[in-house]
Amino acid sequence: MRMSTPFEGRPDDYGILTMSQEEIDTAVEDAIANGFRIGIHANGDVTIDMVLKAYEKALAGWEGPNPRLRLEHYSLVNPDLLERIKKTGSIRKAAPKCRPNEAIDLLQNHSELGGNLIASQPKN
Repeated sequence: MRMSTPFEGRPDDYGILTMSQEEIDTAVEDAIANGFRIGIHANGDVTIDMVLKAYEKALAGWEGPNPRLRLEHYSLVNPDLLERIKKTGSIRKAAPKCRPNEAIDLLQNHSELGGNLIASQPKN
């Protein structure tokens, strides 16, 4: 989890990253090229942005069937990230107990992105 703002009460703590952008890009490209479905655990706006960059890069020249890219346990999203998630067709697998109330409200009330995004989660 990496965020653009620090944890409350910990002004120098923005979370951690376990992979660089280059490592994420390479892993996504390799997985898609070899027919694997991808699900990346991504919490925090910075981490989700990095995953979406890798997905967008991989999809730029994609001509095959939808690779059904996934974001696992995503939290602390913003309207820009939600729009990018929608554009990539990524499947969102949220963990509601892990999300703060503000993110839940954002997902439930973002009508310009298609209405209640929590209710529209795939049931699989």
